[in-house]
Amino acid sequence: MAYEYHITRSASWDADLDPITIEEVEQMAELLPPGFQIDWEGVLEVRTPYGIETESIGPCLFYQDPYMPGERIYVRFQGEVPQFSLEDPSRLEPFLELAALLDAAVQDNDGLIYT
Repeated sequence: MAYEYHITRSASWDADLDPITIEEVEQMAELLPPGFQIDWEGVLEVRTPYGIETESIGPCLFYQDPYMPGERIYVRFQGEVPQFSLEDPSRLEPFLELAALLDAAVQDNDGLIYT
């Protein structure tokens, strides 16, 4: 089961009136923690029981763990608070580094803040 997380500067991610944008992340591109890259196209290939389909998520940021080269974790923006999914909360560390760089925090759907 995947858990949803959000990167926000607000006390509550669902009340963030000024969300972090992909353009803001781009301005800090050279400072991004290792493993993060901006993807301006945001077209994903999704394996389904019926074959491979594509899904467009728009400009996004992805994290490629060097120890898991076949898996990417996407941070979606789409005009909202940046969000991503993880199945294992113990893998939050790179996202906490990213949030710190943006002077923000990582929150789950229930508003629990991770540091």
